[in-house]
This record gives sequence, structure tokens and C-alpha cells, in this order.
Amino acid sequence: MMGEIVRGVYPQLKKLRDNGYTLKMLVRVFEENGVTITIHALSTYLKNLALPKEQASVKAASKETVESPTVEVRRGQFQMKPDVTL
Repeated sequence: MMGEIVRGVYPQLKKLRDNGYTLKMLVRVFEENGVTITIHALSTYLKNLALPKEQASVKAASKETVESPTVEVRRGQFQMKPDVTL
């Protein structure tokens, strides 16, 4: 839901950022309109919306499980596989 809100007003947010508004100021604008959002969340939404679609899909694909003969990698985890000869 919050992503939809930020996406809907993204062009206005981009103009405000270009005019010198800080993230803290933008969060305050949201709060004045009855929407609660953190600076971190707003920053993440803005960064993701600014990425070209190709980069966004590559970023999403990079979070999937990666197969390797020696390690098992999952989102934010690193685990050595037991009994693997090097």
C-alpha cells in the first residue's frame, strides 16, 4: 500500500528533491497529509522507483538462491555445504 502511494506521487517527489527538499522534509509532508512513513522506507522507495526497469529486474534476480558446488547462498545468508571435496 505504501509503495503505491509513493509511486503515485513520485513525479512530485522527484521535483521536490530536485528543488532541494530533504528526505526529512518529505516525510513531514507525508505526515501533514496523514501518511506515516520513515525516512529509510521513503529513501528505499525513491531509489527503487528511480532505477530503470532493466536494473530493477536484475536487482530482484540477484536476491534469488544461487547454486554453487561449495556453498549454499540464500538471501543475506552464507552457509558452507558439508562434505564437499575441494
